[in-house]
Amino acid sequence: MPELRALPPPLVHEPWKISPLDAMEETFTPGVDYPFPYVNIVDSGKAARKKMWSHRKRSEVKREKSGILERHTSNRMRRKKQAEG
Repeated sequence: MPELRALPPPLVHEPWKISPLDAMEETFTPGVDYPFPYVNIVDSGKAARKKMWSHRKRSEVKREKSGILERHTSNRMRRKKQAEG
């Protein structure tokens, strides 16, 4: 991307993290020369993981889990799983 060409390599993937001093030196203004991120990756990742893991408690997911294990594991693995509880 031409607007990132002047940035030092470590900042190319996260140009909004450039320090004010470096921005002046590189004549780069975050939010003007390149947009700020639209999504906060850390927060959205946490929300997605929380939502995905919360599905494990649902009864239909538990039923599907046992069906998947039945179809995709060997008898030995199933016996071991049953013995564990």
